[in-house]
Amino acid sequence: MRKKLLFCLALLPCAVFGALVINPNLNPFFPKLADATADFSANQNPNGVWIYGWSEDLTGTVKLFPRSSNPNVNNGLEVGWDDPQNSAGFTPSVAVNAGGDFTDGNVTLSAGTLVLHPCGSDGHAYSHVIWTAPAKGVYFLNASFFAQQNGIDVDVHILVNQKTVFNELINQNSTIRTFTHNFILARGDRLDFTVGPDGNYTLHPGNTGLQVVILRQN
Repeated sequence: MRKKLLFCLALLPCAVFGALVINPNLNPFFPKLADATADFSANQNPNGVWIYGWSEDLTGTVKLFPRSSNPNVNNGLEVGWDDPQNSAGFTPSVAVNAGGDFTDGNVTLSAGTLVLHPCGSDGHAYSHVIWTAPAKGVYFLNASFFAQQNGIDVDVHILVNQKTVFNELINQNSTIRTFTHNFILARGDRLDFTVGPDGNYTLHPGNTGLQVVILRQN
């Protein structure tokens, strides 16, 4: 009973970070296994259990971003990944805001936020952050996608082994889309967090924050 009560309490939000509500500790009984923001690397891809990539449309093959970049956009705060062979304004991309809170009246980047942007040369590219389960077990996922740009127009998804379990749209700067769930996963199973252009196949506002925390429950 105590174990069940502690886990239920872990699901309650305990702190607010900008627009995102999340419990940073979740529960000491089930220690945090993975955190997409804290674990992010702009030096390695793959990065342990994480990979950063893009696909042509949602169901296309995911290709790893080959270039670590720090583009001269958004005050030079974004450090992350893109592909010079498929690039429109350094999109698609996965990056982190390496500085403090930033706004220029268009883009609003919260300090330390992990940011995905779709689009690319033909506008069809989806950006992906993918986590691979290191062992068989029961895992708890707490994920949020949130707008970081005015005029944003994106579709956001979570896939488990290429099967969609979560679909939403983000089309205004105050929008947050959250998803929590328990999964029984085998070693090598993948959770894929992806952001697409919502059918708008030209370069357009798409900066989308992503927060992912994963707990191992057994």
